[in-house]
Amino acid sequence: MTIGMNDYDFDPLFRAVDDLAPHLGEPVCQQIGHSTFVGKNTECFPYKKDAEMQELFDRTDLLITHAGVGSILNGINRNIPMVVFPRSAIVGRSGGPDQQEYVARKVAGMGRAVVMESLDQLPEKIAEARNLHFPPYVKDRSLVTWLDALLSEIAGKKERHEKIENLKNRRCTWRRAYTTSQGTPGGTPTGRCSRS
Repeated sequence: MTIGMNDYDFDPLFRAVDDLAPHLGEPVCQQIGHSTFVGKNTECFPYKKDAEMQELFDRTDLLITHAGVGSILNGINRNIPMVVFPRSAIVGRSGGPDQQEYVARKVAGMGRAVVMESLDQLPEKIAEARNLHFPPYVKDRSLVTWLDALLSEIAGKKERHEKIENLKNRRCTWRRAYTTSQGTPGGTPTGRCSRS
C-alpha cells in the first residue's frame, strides 16, 4: 500500500489495511509517509529510496494506492491490479472533486483498477481487484496526454477562480466626494474618492 508523498492523515486507512492483513494470506507492507502509525500485522515504513520502492513494486501482486499519477503509473507499467483511492475517500472532500477522483475513474475505466470510495469498501475492492484480468500494458501516450489535458484544465479553472476572487476582493463602490471648503456637500469636485 502506498500514499506517495502525501502528508494527509491516512491513519484510518493504515489501520484498516493492518486489520485486514491477516486475512489476505500474504505479507503486506505499507508506505505511510509522515505518519507515526505502527502496524501490528504489516511492515510499515515512511519512505524508501527509489530503487528500493521499484523493487517492492516488482514483487507486488496487488497495489492499494492513492490516486497519485506516479504510484498509478508504477502499477500500470508492471500490470499490477490496483485498488485506487482518491484522497477524498479517506480525508473527505473540501469543495468539488479533485484531480485524484478523475484519475482514479480514468484508470478504472481502463480496466486496470477498482476505485474505493470509502474505507468500508476495502475488503470487497481487494477481492474485485484480484479478479481483474487485462492484457499486458503497452506503453502509449494516451494516458499521459489525457493527464496533461486534465491538469491543464484544472490549472485553468484554478487560475480563472483566482482572478474572479481577486476581482471580488477589489470590487467596491466608489463615490466622488464633493465638498466645499466648509466640508459640506456641494461645490466643486475635489477629485477625492472614498469607498462606501
